[in-house]
Amino acid sequence: MRRALIVVPAADPSRSESPASGPRLGIIGGGQLARMLALAAHPLGCPVVTLERAAACPAAPVATASLVGDWNTLPPLLDLASRVAVLTLENEYVAAGLLAELERAGHRVLPSSRTLALVQDKLVQKRTLAEAGLPVPRLRDTPDPAALAAAAAECGYPFLLKARRNGYDGKGNVTVRAPGEFDAAWRRLGGDRGTPLFAAAWCPFDRE
Repeated sequence: MRRALIVVPAADPSRSESPASGPRLGIIGGGQLARMLALAAHPLGCPVVTLERAAACPAAPVATASLVGDWNTLPPLLDLASRVAVLTLENEYVAAGLLAELERAGHRVLPSSRTLALVQDKLVQKRTLAEAGLPVPRLRDTPDPAALAAAAAECGYPFLLKARRNGYDGKGNVTVRAPGEFDAAWRRLGGDRGTPLFAAAWCPFDRE
C-alpha cells in the first residue's frame, strides 16, 4: 500500500495547549472547513490529522499532522484511518464507496458511507427527505432535454434546474423562466456533457 506523505506542521499559536485527552480525529480534506473543525477540536483535547492533495492547505497550520495524498483513492484513506480513532469529512466529494471500504476494514467513519450516499445525489437526498415526511418542493428527474418541458408543466415557472451532484453555495443550479431558456440552462450545467440534472419547483421563502 502506498502511504501518504506525512507533514507535521510547526507549532501555531492558534492551536490550543490542551493535553491530548480525546480521540484522535482524522479529517478527509484540508480546506477551510477542516481548519475550523481542527480549531474546535483542539480545546477538547482531540488531536487532528488531515488528508489533502496539497501540503499548502488551510488546515495544515492548525492540524496536529497533515497527510498529503489523493483522498479519492483508497491507499491514502487507509493510511489516514490507520493513524486515528475516527474519520470524518470536510465535504461530500469523497466517493461513498471508498468510505464503505474503510468501514469494511473496521474503521469508524462519521457520517457513514450510507449517509453520504444518500446526500451526495441531491435528487436522492430530497426524495429521502420526502419519504421521511419532510416537506420538499416538487421534484422531477430530467435525464434528457426533452424532460424539461414535462418538468415545467409539473413545477411551473420559474423552476430550478440543478446538478444532482457537487452543487454548493449557489453553484450547480440555474433558474429557468421560459421554454426559450431550456437549451442554455441544460448546457450551462453540463447536461450536454453527461452531468445528471433534475428540476425542482421554485420555493418562495420569508427568511433563511
